[in-house]
Amino acid sequence: MTDYEGEPVSDFYGNWNHVEGYSDGGYYLGREFNLYLEGLGLGVREVGTLPIEKIKQHAESFLSG
Repeated sequence: MTDYEGEPVSDFYGNWNHVEGYSDGGYYLGREFNLYLEGLGLGVREVGTLPIEKIKQHAESFLSG
């Protein structure tokens, strides 16, 4: 699997594969973050086109909440 620039994403997913005995932690966190963004009224297209700084702001709010 590769990202939009053709770079492999295996390092990202592999790093989150097992965390403290739980598997697929990255997928769980990603899903929860997407549900959080959906709760803010953002759709898939809006999330996919958010500037990186806005994503960082949302991520900080999500992780602190």
